[in-house]
Amino acid sequence: MRNPLLRLLARTGNTFTAFVAGMVIRALGETGIQIIFIFLIRDVFASMVELSPTVLFGGLGRAAMYFLITLSVFLLGFFILQRKVVDITARIRQDIFGKLHKLPMNYFKEHHSGDIVSRMTNDVNATVALLGELPSRFLFECFTFVAAATIIFWVDYRLGLVAMLAGSLGAVANTYAAKKLRTISRALQESQSSLTALYSDMFAGITVIKSFSLYAVMKSALAEKSGAVQKLGVDRVRTQATLEGANFVTSSLNVMGLLLVAAILNLRGDVTIPEIVMVTQAQDGVDRLFRGLGAHIAGLQSSLAAAERVCAVLDAPQEPENYSTMAKDAPVAKGVAVAVRDLTFSYSSEAQTLSGVTLEVRYGEKVALVGPSGGGKSTLLRLLLGWHAPEVGSISIAGRTLSEQSLDEARSHIAYVPQDAHLFSGTIADNIRMGHLTANEEEIVAAAKAAYAYDFVMALERGFDTQVGEKGAQLSGGQRQRIAIARAILRNAPILLLDEATASLDSESETAVHTALNSLMQDRTVIVVAHRLSTVESADRIVVLDGGRVVEAGTHAVLLAEQGLYYDLWRTA
Repeated sequence: MRNPLLRLLARTGNTFTAFVAGMVIRALGETGIQIIFIFLIRDVFASMVELSPTVLFGGLGRAAMYFLITLSVFLLGFFILQRKVVDITARIRQDIFGKLHKLPMNYFKEHHSGDIVSRMTNDVNATVALLGELPSRFLFECFTFVAAATIIFWVDYRLGLVAMLAGSLGAVANTYAAKKLRTISRALQESQSSLTALYSDMFAGITVIKSFSLYAVMKSALAEKSGAVQKLGVDRVRTQATLEGANFVTSSLNVMGLLLVAAILNLRGDVTIPEIVMVTQAQDGVDRLFRGLGAHIAGLQSSLAAAERVCAVLDAPQEPENYSTMAKDAPVAKGVAVAVRDLTFSYSSEAQTLSGVTLEVRYGEKVALVGPSGGGKSTLLRLLLGWHAPEVGSISIAGRTLSEQSLDEARSHIAYVPQDAHLFSGTIADNIRMGHLTANEEEIVAAAKAAYAYDFVMALERGFDTQVGEKGAQLSGGQRQRIAIARAILRNAPILLLDEATASLDSESETAVHTALNSLMQDRTVIVVAHRLSTVESADRIVVLDGGRVVEAGTHAVLLAEQGLYYDLWRTA
């Protein structure tokens, strides 16, 4: 991976020049203000030594004029820089969100949602410091260092050498600690991400925690992960404290050494008291760079660790536009909506989930997938949706394979209703509109009526403007399913995939959802994964999957007559 700082700065695009200009202008303005006070304090002490009001008011007048100029420069640079930092931060978040949309489903199986959220929030926030405040502050201190050192050497080169010597010792200590700080910061970011993931699990599983009295277990897990974060935080603070101590010692030696040498030079008549005061003030500008190195390095290492985690998301291999490596079979017969040929797929190398599956579904046909748990029914639907690439074989949607059309195009032909349909935080109308983003109010109401959701929606106090809560928590399971069905109706796709859409519902809700599903299935090609065989007896064809293979296929009556696996499943249902 390239340096994450360069990666993120590259995202400034055409605004890079303005971004750098903002940093430089802000640093120059802030440095100018420091220089003004260095010369002002010289003039004040000179007026006291010479007892001259003219020198005093002349110095104050010049300082006021230059202060207004440099303050204007500083404010201009500050505005330009912060505006660009805001733009870059927004662009990074948009890029991450866009990247997440393009990542394959395997990425979300391998990474906890809490970790992903942590990268989008904590890590991006830490990265912002890398882009804005840290470099601009460091640039200001470099400019101030150069200006202050020049002033000290201009007064007397021996004073300049003293100022440089003690500061150099601090620079060595800070450089030595840089690697350790980066290692600790990277581990701390990972530990914080793990803690965020645990919080996410706790909130998502609060009903299970309460039902099974798991408070003590979760408290113990939280204490363990929180303790790891605390330990790493203490390690980083300890390292920073050591650096700050070293910087304080070198800074004190610098001041004492400078005053001692200045006093000797004054006694010899080489420098005046106003010049000594000015050098002492300027020495703070020299010392600030060395004194701040510890904080800068700590902040830089923390931000770089966060930036690496952000870049890791941006660098993750994304889902292809289409599965170009898919086998290209003979053209699909006219009238076939879905064709699966010799399909083989496995989630791991240990066992195949699907093996040599071949299936054709014609337009308007209702096909049910049944079989023992783990037979590959839901996996087949996921492959039809393009969530995973088959290892062998081909999939055709609407007459073309997934290598001949983009995954987005193939998915546009499909409406999908899973067992536990997800609802987004927002209103009922917002969730139904997800099926067709430009749908108007009349179309949303029509979809709700077709899904037999209209009556219960209108019984709510705010109707379609009712907030559903996180994951639809304000609605019952049957109500959530009917909202999801309304969403699928609004999508108006010719192919419908149902993955045990009523398996987790009570009998009353199941009846209502079945009524809605019958409305949804009208004039559509339907592939349904069924848990309760009584719900698919009227299907045009029932396909039995066992061990990842098609072992039987036919109507309900034919399969019962054959007295095979389907017969056994139906008899024990």
